Amino acid sequence: MDVFRKLGDRLETRWRARDYDERAFPTLAAAVLNEAALAGTVDALDLLRWVGRNSVLPAQLDPNSSFGDMALTLYSTPGFYVSALFWLNSSTAIHQHSFSGAFQVLVGSSLHTQYQFTEQRSVNSRFRLGRLAVQRVDLLPTGAIRTIVSGERHIHSLFHLEHPSVSLIVRTHNEPTAQPQWSYLPEGISYDPFHENYVSRKKREALRVLHACGSEVAETEAREMLETADLRLTWDLLNDCADWFQPSAIEKRYDIAAVPAGFESLLEVARRRQGAEAIDRFVRSHREVRRLHDLLAIRQSLTRPEYRFLLGVLLNVTSPAMVLDLLRQRYPDRDPIAEVLDRVQELASTKVLGAREPNVVGIADYDLEHRIVLERRLRGGTFDEAVRDLQQMFPDENPEDLRHLAIDISQDLAGSALLRTLVNDPNPANAQNPSAAVATRA
Repeated sequence: MDVFRKLGDRLETRWRARDYDERAFPTLAAAVLNEAALAGTVDALDLLRWVGRNSVLPAQLDPNSSFGDMALTLYSTPGFYVSALFWLNSSTAIHQHSFSGAFQVLVGSSLHTQYQFTEQRSVNSRFRLGRLAVQRVDLLPTGAIRTIVSGERHIHSLFHLEHPSVSLIVRTHNEPTAQPQWSYLPEGISYDPFHENYVSRKKREALRVLHACGSEVAETEAREMLETADLRLTWDLLNDCADWFQPSAIEKRYDIAAVPAGFESLLEVARRRQGAEAIDRFVRSHREVRRLHDLLAIRQSLTRPEYRFLLGVLLNVTSPAMVLDLLRQRYPDRDPIAEVLDRVQELASTKVLGAREPNVVGIADYDLEHRIVLERRLRGGTFDEAVRDLQQMFPDENPEDLRHLAIDISQDLAGSALLRTLVNDPNPANAQNPSAAVATRA
């Protein structure tokens, strides 16, 4: 398409004038995208029709669309290329890049989350443990442009809110000084997703075949493998084996820490070899990844924009304050707390076909009392303040009964995969002690 040829030619001229300095490329790319002003003039249908009606396309640098649901190269030079990435489903993948450039939200809108990783243990050149912290979350409307800086200075995730969404990306080819291209998981697990030695790969494949033949044999061989595995292979094997053991509905609802006996025996082998800290970190990470996966599946079954936006926010944000700020940006004329309460009330009456949970919220008897406690939490109140709210609403009820009810409701809210971001952990021991803070559930 001619507009992309002009964009690419302009950037090539300007970057050549800077001696192809990769450090200058992000600023140059963002400026050219801004000048081209393509958002609103080129849409998804234009690009798809262009593909369908032409027999010759530019050389495709990602012909199998390994990134995005469809990757379309629009312009390329030996130093950089321009591509459109189509997204049909959202993603919570956290990553950095081994290239520099800029991207623009061409169609749709996105939540852009930036992170900082602090290394605590370098296992080897391709696997690390540390602390992953959210730095900021931005709501990017159609037309928004952001630079991409190679390496750990730009760790981010991009969650696409509309279906489909299209990102226009202008990027260098891979830069040798920015390798590896790390990916990140909850609990601060950092790994090179493009590296796995063939021995480890075949061990995992053998275990999958064994599991298909009989779980007892597979568990025995998994324990044997874990006895001699390095930490990266241990992590991979535990992730594979965790899928064999599904939690019960009660465990899933309340996020009970117990794990099935078969999987616990594998964890004990791994703890003896690798240490409890690393293995317990893996378990927490796997639980959080599974929770996010479940919420993504629920979100994909919903069509109402307000529901999809709220679930998108709760999938990406780690504090109530951030949730409310993003809702305020999206709906400037609405009270963000009322928006949350109303949408949660509606979702509590919405059942997802085929899901174990009684409704999207995961609380079978979500009612006015739940709403009262949730509202107090959203307003930054304490557990005792929530109890007083219930007493004011139901003055004829026994105060001690209402206190126990508040404990049960707080457990419901913190045990909900959807709502846990919005509330603190209602540890009953703490809840019964007015001076005890209610800790956040890990």
